[in-house]
Amino acid sequence: EGLEGFTPDPRVNHTLTLLPKEYNFSLIMFGGRLNNGQHATETYRLDVGDLNPPRQGTWLWTEVVTNPAVNSPPAPREGHSAEVFRNYLVIFGGLSATGLLNDVVVLDLDFMEWQQPPVAGMPPIRRHGHSSCTFARRMVVFAGFSEYGDVEKD
Repeated sequence: EGLEGFTPDPRVNHTLTLLPKEYNFSLIMFGGRLNNGQHATETYRLDVGDLNPPRQGTWLWTEVVTNPAVNSPPAPREGHSAEVFRNYLVIFGGLSATGLLNDVVVLDLDFMEWQQPPVAGMPPIRRHGHSSCTFARRMVVFAGFSEYGDVEKD
């Protein structure tokens, strides 16, 4: 028992998001900056086995294979936020090789397809290193760093 198979390359500023019971409490890792300075392009899932005593099972990393015919994966990034809302992993912002982002992309967890949801209104300013959470039917983004410095009052 324990971790088996390959492990993803070491990285920083990625997200590792716990999925709900319907997805067996597995974790999704997205993005980050690799040791070579490049932004990671892969998405991984960590299945953690049975966490109830006596905690049997193997923890297993697998690369998430998405359907590129539907939508291409989002721009590689670090310092973004990731939240689960219903059957979606919602990604906001971050820092890409071309600069700061304030986009919203979602991974449909049922079909493993990336999508760009329709968004309306004024988006938050571009940022990385922020926090976010979902509440009711909204995503709240807080703080972080923008091209103007710390984002503290939004």
